[in-house]
Order: sequence, then C-alpha cells, then structure tokens
Amino acid sequence: MLSFRLQKIKAAINPGADLVWDLCCDHGILGKSLLDDGKEVFFVDQVSHIINHLVDDLAASTSKYTCIVSDAAEINIKNKVSETVVIAGVGGFTCKNILEALITKYGYLKSEFVLSPQKNLPMIYEYLRVNQFNIISEDIFEDNKKLYHVLKIRQRAKS
Repeated sequence: MLSFRLQKIKAAINPGADLVWDLCCDHGILGKSLLDDGKEVFFVDQVSHIINHLVDDLAASTSKYTCIVSDAAEINIKNKVSETVVIAGVGGFTCKNILEALITKYGYLKSEFVLSPQKNLPMIYEYLRVNQFNIISEDIFEDNKKLYHVLKIRQRAKS
C-alpha cells in the first residue's frame, strides 16, 4: 500500500500518460503501483543495489518496465507530451539540477513533471519562474507531522 505522500504524488500523474519516469526511485514503490495500473515505468536510481533489488523483485512481472542505474541528471527521457517525469524524495537542488540537465539536453521540455522536493522550495519556485514553467497544480499537505509539496509542472512553449 502506498503512503499518503506517495498517493498524492501518484494522483498528480496525468492518467493519460503512457509512460512514467520514476527518477530517484528509491525502492520503486511508486513505480510498482504505476505498473499495476498498466503504465510503462522507467525506474532510475544511482544506487546500484536498489536497482538490482528492483530487477530481482520485478523479474516475474509481465509489465513493461526498464530499470536504470544512473544519475538522474544524465538520463535520456523520450521528451514527449504523453510522458510524465516524477522527481520526488530529494532536495530542491537535486530537482533543479535534473531539470537543468534536461533543459540543456533538449532545449524545451515537452514532458509533464511531478516534483516533490523535500527542501529548498523558494529556490525551486524561482527556478520554475525563470525557466518558464507553468504550475498546473500544487498540493500542500501534512503526512507524519511533516509538510509536503507536490507540484505538477510543464514548461511553456518558447515563443
């Protein structure tokens, strides 16, 4: 069962997304739930034993998934409208670094993003403003006596 925080993150993912990138996926709990919903999931974490455990855990699955050991800032997303990229459970600087690397790589990001930074929120809001991201939705809630933010964002098309 998903924690309340992971339920909120999952609820922010576009139901029409045909693939989801679970960056900094930790133990893959969110991604596994998305597989159960029929989504294609890319699990990405830089900690190899976490990904190795996921590979073993998902070995019997018939779902469509890929497990990648990598720094999330170095991955190559599909950069298409029908995908959602989740960056959660890490600090604001990590979220910013991943977004920055993707913008450098692709110029304009077509994908929808769901962010849930653990800290440095003012810096994230400023980064989103400067880099022309729209906040589609924002959810602020308490879970286990801690305040969390979930931001659904998309970069505005360059004019």
